[in-house]
Formats: sequence, structure tokens, C-alpha cells
Amino acid sequence: MNQGCFQKKINLFVQYVLVLFMLLSLPIRSVKVNATENKIKDYSKINLEPWANNLKRFYINNKIEILNDTLICNTDIVVNKWWDIQKLEADLQMSIKKNIGISLLANGKEFYSNNLNYDPNTSNQKTKVQIPNSLIREGANRISVKIISEDKLLGYEVINISDKSNILVQFKDKEVTNNIDQFPYPFLRISENKYSKCNLLIPKNYTDEELEGALVLSSYLRRLSLNEEFRISLNRYTPELDNESKDIIYIGRYSNLPSEIKADYINPKNIDYSKTAVIEKVKVRSKKNKDIHSALIIVSDDDSLKTKAIKVLMNKKIVDSMKSNIFIVDQNTSLITDKRANSPVIEEKSKERDDKKRYSSYRFENYPKPFIIDNKFNNTALILPAYLNEDELNSLCYMVSYLGSSVLDESSTLKVINCNNFNDEHKNMNLIIYGTAKNNNIIRDLNEKLWFKYKTDYTKLLENEKLCFYDGYANNTAFFQFDKSPFNKKNAALILTSPNSDTLRKSIEYLSSERFSKRISGDGVVIDKYGNLKNFRFKQEMAEPISSQFKKLDNKPKKLIIYSIMLLIVLFIIVLLSSISKKVKRR
Repeated sequence: MNQGCFQKKINLFVQYVLVLFMLLSLPIRSVKVNATENKIKDYSKINLEPWANNLKRFYINNKIEILNDTLICNTDIVVNKWWDIQKLEADLQMSIKKNIGISLLANGKEFYSNNLNYDPNTSNQKTKVQIPNSLIREGANRISVKIISEDKLLGYEVINISDKSNILVQFKDKEVTNNIDQFPYPFLRISENKYSKCNLLIPKNYTDEELEGALVLSSYLRRLSLNEEFRISLNRYTPELDNESKDIIYIGRYSNLPSEIKADYINPKNIDYSKTAVIEKVKVRSKKNKDIHSALIIVSDDDSLKTKAIKVLMNKKIVDSMKSNIFIVDQNTSLITDKRANSPVIEEKSKERDDKKRYSSYRFENYPKPFIIDNKFNNTALILPAYLNEDELNSLCYMVSYLGSSVLDESSTLKVINCNNFNDEHKNMNLIIYGTAKNNNIIRDLNEKLWFKYKTDYTKLLENEKLCFYDGYANNTAFFQFDKSPFNKKNAALILTSPNSDTLRKSIEYLSSERFSKRISGDGVVIDKYGNLKNFRFKQEMAEPISSQFKKLDNKPKKLIIYSIMLLIVLFIIVLLSSISKKVKRR
């Protein structure tokens, strides 16, 4: 082969490999998603699901593993401390291809064994077995299915455990006392489905701190629930709600305590409610159906003390010591400390980050960051309209309970602020701003900084280079904007707005559960009144270092890059040796 021709081919091949390598090294970006089929259920407009009738079903893990030369599959179940177990039953549904033996174990102790004979005329075999209560303890338990087969390697092939196999726990709720040390029981019952049997109640003319306390408490209860979709209702107090069969938690001022609650409230002697908060648990008989339910009453005429009382209830160590129905939170109590002012760690971490990198991280893929960092609220405030209707209160409760469900450190809480009370002090916080331009003056003031701006009369959103609105669409659409704060560039602002308050209320379902939040991405989201969404990227992204991008690649492109580099090295050596050989021959 002609040496010049060969050299040209080598050079072309090297260029091709280099171009391929450069393409594979480009920054990886998310694809825009249009989920037109995703319609949101309006959870505030449907009746609550029936209670679970004190049954809990755990589905058996059907993944078979080899453990210490034994074929086994393990299922972990959690038994709540407030369950009085009546019955435990394992329901195994299997298909087998040869004779095998099985054993069932609870926490390592065998309670059942049997030989199963293969029958070609039977596709499925069912086995129901009672699990002895004596083998089950409070908290975590492990139920194991051990498979005995002549050939362990064939064991995987001879049995298939159906994903319908389950463990059923039937129980009664343990007796409810008036002692606060049972909290969160009975206000949170593990027997519940998605919807709680408890109502959070605040006064009709609630303060920011009272709403804040209710929202933070809803987050705490959601975190303790075993159901990721857990929802608890938040309402203004009415006598009708107090007369339902539901348990209630009331947060308010003693000076305007509703007469119906005051009738059940046992007023401790010599209490100055301007300097003290009282937590009291009482049993109440419903006037509607004569059922008895529990009420937890948190009262003080000092808003900051009500906030401290909420923190007391979220401190398990303190709650466990409350062996009576009344607990008094003194103004100078040493039990509660607010570390927010003395804990600059999160703020310092933010200062150390490069600005551009931080701004580009304000995307819904990273939510709830930066509002939650290291399992604690990160200097976060929720700015709300002065008035919210009952549906809006419930929708915001669902959103905030999901936002705060990962919080483990209660030293710093979410700040809730009426838009009319917004001031310079709040401008240095990470902000979530909710409302229409008409009912939230902060959104009105920020109109020029919105990516989808309002028309001058605030009746609809204006189109921009990213999206053109059809007639009738722009006034029934919600818009989420996730960007740096217009008040302080070192902080974030998530603006949730729409010309239509009902559309806005429904749209935040996308921020109220993991199931829906997975569907939003980028830094801007448009959601119509039917729940259809479109994701956008308005901010310029900062490219990741090649090393970081390489780590995120799948195995196939990683191998291709490695092979390409090795090939380049080999080609370089070949070209070098060829050049040296040519020079030697010339000499």
C-alpha cells in the first residue's frame, strides 16, 4: 500500500474517532417533557376514602436470593406500637415446576414447613398460614420464605412466587388515653389509607404563626406516616368540623378560643397566656353521632410560644415524658431551642458555591433543594395571599407536607408570611411565592421579572418566545418559575402563579407528591386547568466537568470512549513507529 495513502487513511480515522469522542463528551441535558395525558385529581373535591378497617397488607418480596447456601426471599414488615394484633396470616401464591420443600420463618424462627408436589394440571398453588403472634415484635420484623430444592441453582427456575402473595395484619387500635405521651397517636393512625382521620384546625382569622404551625405539623405527621401519599386536612375552625367523628388538633389563641372548644378545655389554674403556651389532650363526644374522639388543643396569646409548643410535639424524647393530659411550655423553657439564628452552616455552604453553578441548579429535578438542605429547612419562607379559601388551605397543606416530609432536624422551620407583612427582613430568605397577581401584591410587583408576564389588567399571561397561548388558554393556566430571588441573588425564589386561583390551586398537586413531582423538570412549568403540563428551560445551563459527565454515562458509551482512547494510543504508536522506520530506511 502506498505510504502516503496509508497515512491519509490513518489521519481520517483519527479525526473520525476524535469527532466521536467530542460528541460523547458534550454536556448531558434533560429532554423537555409534554405530559398531555396527565390529568390531576382534585383531592379537595372528593370524599375521603373509607378507613382501612384495621387491616394492613404487606406484599411479599418475590426476589429469590442465595444466602448461606440457602434459597430464600425476605419481606420486612413494621408493626406499630399502637396495634393490638388479632391475626397474622401469610398468603403464598406460587407456581412450581418440580417437587420442592418450603419453610416460613418469622425473625429467624421457623413456624411452618411443607413439601409441595408438582402437578402438571395445576398452574398455581396457594398456601395460607397463620403466623404466631408470639414471634412478632413491635417495630421491624422479617418474614422469610426458605426454598428447599435438590439443585440450588435450579431453585430459581422451579418456583415463581406471585407478586400477589402477601402478609395480612389484622389489629385493633389500642386504648386511647388522655396522656399526651401517646402523640402522634391517635391523631396519626397507621391503619389509615391515604387520608387522615384527623383535622388540623386554625381560627377563622388566623395569624401567620398559627398557619405556619399547622403546616409544619402536617409535614411532621406525613413523615411519620407509612404512606407516601398521606394527606391531612387543614381547615378554619367551625362547630360542624368539631362535631364530626374525626380527631382534631386545634392551634389558636386563648383569648378567642371558640366556645365549643372552651367547653371541653380544662383551664389550668394561674396561667398567663401572654407568657405561656398550653398543650392539652381531651376526649370529646360528638354532638352529631355521639362518637368519642380526641382533641389536642394548643393555645397561647403569644405566637412565638405556640411555635415552641409545636416544636415540643415534634420532639419524641420530650413527648415520651408527658404522662398527663396537660403540658405547659414556659417562656424561658430550656427544653426548646431555636438554632436558626445560631446555625449559619447552610448559609455558608451557599456562599462557597460559584454563583452560575448555583443558579443553574435551580431546577425542578433538584426540588426541594435549596428550600430543604441536609434534611432541614434552609432559611425558607412561604409568601401567601392575605386570604385563602378552604380548598386553597388544603392544597397548600398537601404541598407543604410533601415539601417538609424529608425534614429530620426540627431546629429550623418554614416561615409563613402574609404578603401584606412581607418586609426587608424576608428578602434575604429562599422564597416560595404563591398566588395570583390580584391577590398577592408581591407577584404584582415582580411582573416584569416573570418569564411569562401578566397582561396589564392581570387577567391572563402573555406569550413569549417559548410558547404561544391560544385564546382562552392564557387566563386558565398556571406558571411555575424557579430562579434566583429578585430580592437577593444569593437565594432562590419559586414563584407559583396563575390568573385563575382555582387553576393555581389544582396545579400545585405537581409539588404535593413524588408521583407527580417526577413529571416536572427544567426551571419553568406551564400547567393548564386540566393538569396538562409543558416543561421549559429558561436559564443557560453551566456545563459539568467532563469527569462528572463521564461518571454519569452508561456502561456502553463509557466503554466506547475507553476503546477510542486506547485505539488513538495504538494509532499514535503505529504512526510514530512508521515515521521512525521511514527515517531509518532513508539513512
